[in-house]
Amino acid sequence: MYVPFYLVRRYFQIFRRLHSLAQVLGLICFVSTALCTMALILALSVFNGLATLTHELFRSFTPDLKVTLHTELPFVPGEALLTQLAAVPGVGQVVQVQEENVGVQYQGNQLVVRLKGVSDVFLHASALQPFMVRGDFALWNKPDQAPRALVGRGIQDALGLRGKAGGDMLDFFYPKRLRSTTAHPKHWYRRQQIQAGGVFAVEKGFDEQYVIVPLTCVQRLTGRAGCTALALGVQQGHAVGAVKKSVRALLSAAYRLQDSDEQNAALIKATKTEKLFMVAVFLAIILVASLNLFFFLVMLIIDRQHDIAILYVTGATQRQVRTTFA
Repeated sequence: MYVPFYLVRRYFQIFRRLHSLAQVLGLICFVSTALCTMALILALSVFNGLATLTHELFRSFTPDLKVTLHTELPFVPGEALLTQLAAVPGVGQVVQVQEENVGVQYQGNQLVVRLKGVSDVFLHASALQPFMVRGDFALWNKPDQAPRALVGRGIQDALGLRGKAGGDMLDFFYPKRLRSTTAHPKHWYRRQQIQAGGVFAVEKGFDEQYVIVPLTCVQRLTGRAGCTALALGVQQGHAVGAVKKSVRALLSAAYRLQDSDEQNAALIKATKTEKLFMVAVFLAIILVASLNLFFFLVMLIIDRQHDIAILYVTGATQRQVRTTFA
């Protein structure tokens, strides 16, 4: 048998009775270092998977690129601008979006929601269809071309929607800008009824806030033409950063261009902060365990000085001693 290996088995075999305090401390340091390393790898894997999952969920609701005014006011994009944006290499569809906070009522239940009006291209540009849990992914009824609303599951629960086709008519209302307060209260609001056509479930923040309807419905309800944003979809095989630079070159300084990460900057920052904090904590634990392991080796050498001297006397070389105790 190889002599250093035999001596290692003699001194460090774990499953035998521990002979000294140094061996007990060494075993504790070794186990703690191994467990902390495994926990760090597992936590990093979980955070990486969570970041990917979160990005996919938000990408299904937020566009790859979003064009807005710095003042966040509605604007009417010209046909020339829409044509130029659609002609940029890598841009798939250009969706006009108008979002407003409106009130909605259903069988006595009232709620303030974020009404998102989108042009018909939205059905081809959005990745929302896999998240539909009820109804169809459509903005218009095929027989009569009546508008339909795609409702978040949280709003469905809050309003008590039955979810049956043709049975849920939502009453939306939006305040008018009146010059006089003497008008009858029924004239204070613009109202419009839209049938609930489908229910989506993406993420709690979206599900409890958004209702998606055709763009013309929001324009009639608010009394404002145009849109509040342009949503651009990036085709597969094209880098979002490269397409963003090309789009930026077409826009004036009055427009703001954001990618999906910038649209969800708070969430991305919070995820990165939690990940860095977790890594720092685990690295500190591993550092302490590694220092303990180092001092254990020092104690082991001191504890085995007598045995090392015997090995030298019996003819062991310096290399064999190092192989045994290193």
